[in-house]
Amino acid sequence: MTSPYTKLHGKSIRIFDLNPPSEPSSNISGSLRETSLQNPAAYDALSYEWGAPEPKFSIGVGNGCIQVTKNCYEALLKLRHRARKRMLWIDAICIDQEDEKDKSHQVAMMADIYSKADRVIVWLGESTPESDYALDWCQHVSRMSFSWPVAKFNYRPNLLRAKERRRVATWFRERGTGYALRFCSRCFTGYEMHYRSESMQDLFSRGWFTRTWTIQEVALASAPLVMCGEKTILWGNLMGGFDIAFEHENTDTVRFARNAAQCIEILWLGLLQKSWDDSDARFYEMAMTLFSSGSKKETLRRFRVLKEVCVRTLLVLVISMAIYRFNRDHWRLKNSDWDAWILVILIFSLCFVMAFLNPPEGFAEGRQQLLRKALINNINLVRLRGATDLRDKVFALYGAFQALGITLDDPEYEHSTVADVYFRFARRIIEWQNNLDILIEASLPSYPGTPTWVPDLSREYPRWEVQHFKAAGNSAPNFTCLVGILRTAGLLVDMVTETWAVESEWKSSFLTNEKRYEGVTPGPVQAGDLVVLISGLRVPMVLRGVGEGYQVIGMAEVKGIMDGEAWDDNVLKTMFDLV
Repeated sequence: MTSPYTKLHGKSIRIFDLNPPSEPSSNISGSLRETSLQNPAAYDALSYEWGAPEPKFSIGVGNGCIQVTKNCYEALLKLRHRARKRMLWIDAICIDQEDEKDKSHQVAMMADIYSKADRVIVWLGESTPESDYALDWCQHVSRMSFSWPVAKFNYRPNLLRAKERRRVATWFRERGTGYALRFCSRCFTGYEMHYRSESMQDLFSRGWFTRTWTIQEVALASAPLVMCGEKTILWGNLMGGFDIAFEHENTDTVRFARNAAQCIEILWLGLLQKSWDDSDARFYEMAMTLFSSGSKKETLRRFRVLKEVCVRTLLVLVISMAIYRFNRDHWRLKNSDWDAWILVILIFSLCFVMAFLNPPEGFAEGRQQLLRKALINNINLVRLRGATDLRDKVFALYGAFQALGITLDDPEYEHSTVADVYFRFARRIIEWQNNLDILIEASLPSYPGTPTWVPDLSREYPRWEVQHFKAAGNSAPNFTCLVGILRTAGLLVDMVTETWAVESEWKSSFLTNEKRYEGVTPGPVQAGDLVVLISGLRVPMVLRGVGEGYQVIGMAEVKGIMDGEAWDDNVLKTMFDLV
């Protein structure tokens, strides 16, 4: 049978034109056509889990056919229109899965494919009564929760444009009262949907939440729409449900889904804020802290408009009070409380604006810190997610990292090995960050064929909160990347003499020799290992001497040295060759 694929030219992709059914039970069919990403035809992109490889379903494509999984086929049945064609980009159909070169070429363009789609559709699979209830509940709680009236205004990465400022003023003048009445009616309504744990478990345990590729697919999307069977929900409303569900229960399923959603949002932040300055980053952090429920995209958009409203209000009140002061002998206000109301509004607006001009400690991290957070969070997340090809643990984030400004080697399926991909990825991250934060993710056993300082993305690894530690004081990173060797300056703290297991499968406890430090590490520590402080690294590392180098056993938390007590800038540092 004739192959439906033809060679692509330049920066082009294939669009699948899904035919309408001739009758409700007719098979899926369509055709492929080429379009340039520089000026693409309109299309929707599908984000889904491939699912079980068997059974396969055949769809007609041009004069040939393509085999797809059951989950993909079910999505197509739900997506096709009754009377007209629908233009879609679906990886299983639009990429020649038998051609490694074609696959590498298309994966390298994922950032453009998903960001330029008219809409990204998240397919969670066929529905059940429980999943239907869960989506209805998420929709309900997102609508019942407090929503700023400025939610409908268009977002702009930089300051609001004059047209949008006028829209803010017009809205408050013409519709503010009506919105306030609707909000009050919500507050006093007796209707409530009760939280059902089994329903949320059904929704959050869907395979989509465990798939590696979905991280960048949603992070790159402008307005994701979630589908589960016949039901749909906006991504922002689903996020609101996540946060509130987490308040009801803290099970592994809910926690994993929520963490995945948060990592996607943080990655989105890093992608968007390329046009921001540090004050914008601080603004975002404060907005997220003050109002953390719901979609962070929505919250950011609302707070930018709210900030503009407060600035306008402050200016108007100052001018109004000045005019009133000079004319108070001629004006007589009917409401004796008017002065008090002006003062209250003035104080509120002033405090709100000042909060952004003078953020408290912890909000002044700026762009680089937020990008680092996005990077580390998503490295940790891909370790928990499934991938048929272990190289996809890196390739699945290629487009998002590329948009962040991180230069990775182009995806290459034909000749690369898993070890090669992981090694090049770690080296590129170190070069981009210009620090050794990635060591926090590394431990024995490493992936076969890679140095121990390269994180093994194919297996789970505990995630510890280390941002508040400063074990190496304020020292700067001091390292050199050699061929397979990472040479770094550090300070030897002590040698491990005793070890014992603790209840958690992720921890081993140890005691050092001379200084009797006690600590824990997720790595397989043993007597003779060294506790070392690495220049510029927040946490101590446990190293093991091997020949002329050292293996990375893992990070450690050691009582008495986590705030820089053992670090001395005046002591000559030792060079450690990590292998």
